[in-house]
Amino acid sequence: MEHADILFLSDEGVGADWPGFLRALHGTYGNEIIVLGRGSEGAALCHGGQVFRLPAVQVGQVVNTVGAGDALFTAFNHHLAQGMDPVESLVRAQLFAANKICVSGGAEGFVGPEKIEDDRSRFGDEMLDKMQVFPL
Repeated sequence: MEHADILFLSDEGVGADWPGFLRALHGTYGNEIIVLGRGSEGAALCHGGQVFRLPAVQVGQVVNTVGAGDALFTAFNHHLAQGMDPVESLVRAQLFAANKICVSGGAEGFVGPEKIEDDRSRFGDEMLDKMQVFPL
């Protein structure tokens, strides 16, 4: 793990002290970016000497959560590769995953960039307003 620039994990089994978990990972491996998917609690990001907690967002009725973590992972990496900063990449990744869980089936619910940008306009500022930032 020390050779990875980005670690992307689920919070399954992490427990309540997820900030401590991220700090320990970063302290041990020194990764540039660590993302922790937290399911219905949102996601956390360790980057630039800080830990960011973004709450979950609901863009519609939750139908099935199969594939949500994969959607979060894929969308985060996509937006990061497009040159967005890690926090904004995570906002858009959460919106992508939130759309994914509004349909049934692992291969359904993948929306395009227009829907993500529309949702970013509708929900993004509120997500950032509710974001918590902790020192690393």
